[in-house]
Amino acid sequence: MKQLKSHQWLELFSSYEDYKKNLISKNDFELKYYSIRGVSFFDKRFYEVKKYFMHKYKRYNLGMLNLESQTGKSPKKGKGTGRHRKPKITPIEIVKKEWEKMPKEQLIEILEIYKDSFDRNNIDVDISKIKKSSVSTRKLAIFFNKSKSTIHNIKTKEQRPRKRVVNNKYDQLIIDSFKKNKCLYGRKRLEIYIREKYQIDLNYRTIGRIMKRLNLFCLIRRKRKDREKKNTNVQFIDLVNRDYHGQKNQIIATDVTYIPSPKDCENNFVFLSIAIDHKSKFIVNYNLSKRNDLDLVMKHMSQIRLNKKWIAHSDHGFQYSSKIYVDIVRKNNGVISMRRVGKSLDNREAEYFFSILKSECLNLIDIAKLTFEELKSLIDNFVLWYNNERIQSILNWKTPQESWGALIK
Repeated sequence: MKQLKSHQWLELFSSYEDYKKNLISKNDFELKYYSIRGVSFFDKRFYEVKKYFMHKYKRYNLGMLNLESQTGKSPKKGKGTGRHRKPKITPIEIVKKEWEKMPKEQLIEILEIYKDSFDRNNIDVDISKIKKSSVSTRKLAIFFNKSKSTIHNIKTKEQRPRKRVVNNKYDQLIIDSFKKNKCLYGRKRLEIYIREKYQIDLNYRTIGRIMKRLNLFCLIRRKRKDREKKNTNVQFIDLVNRDYHGQKNQIIATDVTYIPSPKDCENNFVFLSIAIDHKSKFIVNYNLSKRNDLDLVMKHMSQIRLNKKWIAHSDHGFQYSSKIYVDIVRKNNGVISMRRVGKSLDNREAEYFFSILKSECLNLIDIAKLTFEELKSLIDNFVLWYNNERIQSILNWKTPQESWGALIK
């Protein structure tokens, strides 16, 4: 956008007046104006330029002939011009200046306060000394590098040591609630749990302070990434498109995870396959097996039958690429969807449940001491607790079973 000379502005004003007298069309005037200014109709500054022209025209009508831009035409300021800065006086210079005026007795008082401050580091001694000091508030403020109002408040107001009152009223309630939920509920979930269970309103911050005082800490989830080969030759569209809450469709996500083997298994791992509903976070079905084969997935996915159309969302594991799996899902009124290769977040719901299972259950025990049946029973109990008792913030502090029940009605 060009800056115009005075004769160019006068030429444009003349054309504008011709347009107002209907001597030329509006289109002819605008074409002339935007060509001179160097702005196209599609430029996002189009309307700003139009507004700027009317501003200039108004000044022209008022007899203001200074139409050219004055940017860069102001006289340059050389070095040393303008108002001189005030000389900077350091706090040390101020102290030295006041130090020379003060009598010896007052200097001794200030030195005693400094000595107590550095040697004992006790604020009560400092305040009591300042209160009894005969040195003026202004001088104390200078020497201690404080404002006069601060020194005045210290000298006039009574300083009482703050005593924190520890309320042990809810300690046992929080301990019992924490242990009853397998030491997995944090302060926010405990707030909801205590409100629903005991009809007691405790703010989660209060619960957090009590938990910290009682050394009640949840276990931190450990990050671990397992790698496995995927069959990327079979291509299905990602119909879910990260709809984690099932807003558009009923989505059942499925995946397989590796679990260290119990003592009566020969392989290094056993395998768990699940099917989880996106909207309610409900575990629809699952299967634990000693082998990572087609039956691991088919045994529980073949039992899922819903009244309306649903989407079976998975990764590119070999089970989900098989013809048997595809046929079974379609037979049960389902549609196949697969996440993009290398995008694990596309199947976040299944991955998130596995992280919960491991951090809140499997990582707390020594699986090598269990049998396969004991491990299966442990997972059965955890899934039962997860579906029916574990409240979630994303579900408005309801359990997956409550949300699933409302969904399938």
